[in-house]
Amino acid sequence: PISSRVRGLFVKHTKTGNPLVDSVAEHQPANNKAYFQYLHHLCTLAPIGLLLVTVNFGDAPSFLAVYAMAAYFFSHKMVRLVLLTGPIAAALGGIVAGRIVAWGIQQVVSDDEEGDAATGGKGQNGGTTPKKGKKSKAEKKDSSFSGLGALSDGMNQFSNSKDGKTVKKMVAATLLVVLFLA
Repeated sequence: PISSRVRGLFVKHTKTGNPLVDSVAEHQPANNKAYFQYLHHLCTLAPIGLLLVTVNFGDAPSFLAVYAMAAYFFSHKMVRLVLLTGPIAAALGGIVAGRIVAWGIQQVVSDDEEGDAATGGKGQNGGTTPKKGKKSKAEKKDSSFSGLGALSDGMNQFSNSKDGKTVKKMVAATLLVVLFLA
């Protein structure tokens, strides 16, 4: 025979048949407030970490993904099991924080001349200008995305300019200071 507590995890309704178990507040389903109370900022970082883990899928990331799903499933059934999400939320949040810190350090430490040396000082496309002429059928067909492409190209040009690199370094330094103080 399965105990009332274990049966309460898998039975659809919250009533287990045992009035003592049903009356205990710890055996009620968890809500969003409970997750934020116990995990705080990890509530926002852990899903981003799970997304990063699923993008770079392998043996170790698959363990983290399965652990996250199992911990969330069981913690959603009982408030007392929200504590199961602590270790996996810390691991997934650490992945996000590590990526942010690595990006910030890379922006602060990187040399300004590195982009010019890679292209021989001729700019992004090696000094050649794109040919102007008639649009191809594919370009005419994707005209609804042309604004997005122009925005992306403009952002890339700005981020590779001297001012853009300065802005990236300032943002990275500010982000590192904020993370250090938090």
